[in-house]
Amino acid sequence: MSEQVEIEFKNMITLSEYKKLLQLFHAKEEDFFYQSNSYFDTPDWQLKLKHAGLRIRLLPEYAELTLKTPFENDLLETTDSFTLEEGKKMIQQGKIKSSGFVYTKLISLGINPDELRLLGNLATTRYEHKTKEGLFVLDHSVYCNQEDYELEFETAHHEEGKKIFQQFLIDQAIPTRPSKHKIARMIEANHQL
Repeated sequence: MSEQVEIEFKNMITLSEYKKLLQLFHAKEEDFFYQSNSYFDTPDWQLKLKHAGLRIRLLPEYAELTLKTPFENDLLETTDSFTLEEGKKMIQQGKIKSSGFVYTKLISLGINPDELRLLGNLATTRYEHKTKEGLFVLDHSVYCNQEDYELEFETAHHEEGKKIFQQFLIDQAIPTRPSKHKIARMIEANHQL
């Protein structure tokens, strides 16, 4: 289990901006990795109402169950790790394990984990570029017959990180385009089908 504050800034980008940033960061094909995200909520949207999100992420070698909850200006991530087989089984059954720190945290939020249902899936090809200021992330996501591109910046300090990210957008001539969380984009696209 891990619990950490996630301080990140996001901006939607176009395909041409995405390609430009990959060149800027000198991205090579072997630097990309694939992840599959499966999102959960209750039928009456208890997580959404608490501005929280729950996902199972399948990575190349293991799976993560992550609950994101509001924490000051940022998010608190509570994560349990599982084998790939366990992660796939939870997705297939549409249920999370009835143990672990995420399960316990859901109970503490007044959410019955047995009421959770699978909302949908989103696949992301990710590239990460580490700098002394923080981590730049480029995501190409595919979901519900749609695809999009997103720039994220993860940092250790909120105010300083915000300034660095805003200056980076200005330096790269990228307009500010607010980015909804991936779960929100997937849910909206699902409702349009």
